[in-house]
Amino acid sequence: MTDNRTTAEELIQRIVEDQVDYKYPGIGPGELTGPPYYDKKAEDPEAPLDKIVHDARSFRTKLEMGLTKHTMPQLKEEADKVRRRVSRGSFSAYEKRSEEQQFFNRPEAGADFSHWVCMAYWSAEEAVALILGKDPKRVNLINLDEYTTRVSPFIQRFKNLKELTDRAIEVGLMPGQITPESLVRWAAQTGIEVPDELQELATYTITENKDGLSETERTSLLKMILGMAVSKYGYHGDASRNTATGDNRGSIASDLEKIGIALDSDTIRAHLKEAWNKFGDIQKPK
Repeated sequence: MTDNRTTAEELIQRIVEDQVDYKYPGIGPGELTGPPYYDKKAEDPEAPLDKIVHDARSFRTKLEMGLTKHTMPQLKEEADKVRRRVSRGSFSAYEKRSEEQQFFNRPEAGADFSHWVCMAYWSAEEAVALILGKDPKRVNLINLDEYTTRVSPFIQRFKNLKELTDRAIEVGLMPGQITPESLVRWAAQTGIEVPDELQELATYTITENKDGLSETERTSLLKMILGMAVSKYGYHGDASRNTATGDNRGSIASDLEKIGIALDSDTIRAHLKEAWNKFGDIQKPK
């Protein structure tokens, strides 16, 4: 029940806050009154609000306008009714709704892959956002840490993937300045799913923009490389260890070095893994 000393203005505020939070749990108080979350300093007066934030603000305004016409007994009755409805609601449903409405899950947070694949390189944080299909300018650790207090499956996934990426860079599985090619290769080797559009654009960038080869030409070269590696060096892509891709005597890198060709074993390993993933089934022993 409401306190008899509560004023009409306080009751209206309480009802509005409960109603808005119940319907839009993923919209923070700051978003309801301040600039968009990505313009925290309010430096861009024309920065657009996300659609759901605009809807939440309109909902709040309509509630306030309607409640000002209520008498005090009506406000008390409405406040108690809202409290009962909120208390009966499923907490798990509330948490799910909150996660779906968070800024990182809104349509506006989606990545423009055609823009990002044109960049010379990505940072590890940008690469993680792109793997998850998000715009790195909006979905990054600063915003994730500052704007969400509840436990979020997405944020946990983002941070776990960031740790995997950092460690891959530390041991040389990926360069510090990540390219579309290196990201897609590493993701394939690690079993991490990449959005189809990013995969397609990255493949186009690799085959057309970087080495000047068409997909058909690249396919032929990969088959040749795989065939020679299997027949000459006993390469097997599913094996835990391959002497063919090491640095010791008898490896591909070692034999190339004998004739004056220096090629890093990691590069050899990456190309052979790509070839094996694409064509390994056609040469495996019957």
